[in-house]
Amino acid sequence: MNVALIVAGRQSIQSFWCHDGKPYTGGRPYNAYKGTTTYYEYGPYNGIRNIYNVPRPFEEGWFIGWEYNRDLVDRNFDVIFLVIEPPHHKKYSVSTIRERYPNAKIIGYFKEKNPVWSMPQSRRDFLSECDCVATPYKNKLTIKDKKVFKFQYPYPFSDFQHIIKGDDQKIHDIFLGGNWWNGKRGYGETKEFVEKLSDRHGYTVLNYRREYGSDLGWKHWLEMLSRCRICINLDPKPEIGQEAIECAALGVTHLGSNLDAHKRLFRTITCLDELEEQAIRLFEDKDFYYSENKSAFDKFLEIYSFESARKNLEAILSE
Repeated sequence: MNVALIVAGRQSIQSFWCHDGKPYTGGRPYNAYKGTTTYYEYGPYNGIRNIYNVPRPFEEGWFIGWEYNRDLVDRNFDVIFLVIEPPHHKKYSVSTIRERYPNAKIIGYFKEKNPVWSMPQSRRDFLSECDCVATPYKNKLTIKDKKVFKFQYPYPFSDFQHIIKGDDQKIHDIFLGGNWWNGKRGYGETKEFVEKLSDRHGYTVLNYRREYGSDLGWKHWLEMLSRCRICINLDPKPEIGQEAIECAALGVTHLGSNLDAHKRLFRTITCLDELEEQAIRLFEDKDFYYSENKSAFDKFLEIYSFESARKNLEAILSE
């Protein structure tokens, strides 16, 4: 099956073509298909995460950043996950994709902002032109006259497998999580809570922002996260929550937050007193710690694996 993810606007990574989950790029995606063997490095070294993994579980998959590939790709796609976020609705259209790929099933999809909380009319108009709609979020979404399916961002466990650390390699107690570059994402509150927790109980804390300053890349982020026992993040926004997915895959317990993935994978505790009690129990009760991480890892495979993505797409196509 040929599956494409086409995203309007500028993107943080190059377009790529993939076969059996392995991504290739030659700058422009059709160059990669025509024999260029320049190859994204494996796993987390390649920076392919969250939505950009959507085409990877399938026999042949493509990610096309529409801004830099306005002529698109000369392929016969079976399925297209199409993302046109509100800033781009005037510049890009479903009709262009439908004319170029008349045989493809076009699935309206989401990259930024939980659609339940952010649904301007331009987004509704875009979705109404698609064949159906899929959402990576847990909460129920209703679009008039459209079937809405679940399709989570897929993650291959192989991307994390070689980074997982044993107990003897976990050199920090707490990873200070959160989105520090957005003042509305609870980073200040998280930092204050973690510092108080550390002062009271003597826990060691890894503050990624303080220790490393600018972002050194996903590989480094995962390496540091994997060396901690728990991650605390009090993000109040109902966004995807990539950090919680990473924690579940790496065997790190994720505490707090209103993130979508956190609610799927871990216990949801919002009261700070209860959160502190939970953290203490995780450090003092090894059986509880291991059971929490095993439960989260099992859910990670159930919800976010490539196999799960293939089953979800089969369900969409069977309707």
